[in-house]
Amino acid sequence: MPVLLTEGSYIDERVLHSIGSTDEYIDFERVGDDHELEVSHVSVENRTTAYTRLVIGIRRGPDFFEREEEDAPAANDIYWTRSVFIVPEGFNLRLKLTGCTSGDEVHAFIQGCVKKVR
Repeated sequence: MPVLLTEGSYIDERVLHSIGSTDEYIDFERVGDDHELEVSHVSVENRTTAYTRLVIGIRRGPDFFEREEEDAPAANDIYWTRSVFIVPEGFNLRLKLTGCTSGDEVHAFIQGCVKKVR
């Protein structure tokens, strides 16, 4: 997975085509050494069906730290974050989706800024 090392604005969009697993994940780039990612906006939309739960957090290796969650997101509704996330060096932003149906199309968008911290 690429590593974020360039300072400045950061925008990324991902599309997940669900295989119907219990939990599915959308991972964004890992933040490189001496940098942090300040995420000002995350939006997630399942364009196909409703699902059980959305969790937005940060991940480092096997560890996942939940920051925000939404229970029972409806199909074709866009869910926005309620706060700014700081993703420190060595971590990446992760979206965890529970209860998607095989074939669901999930769109995720993030916007923020990469900053040098040392």
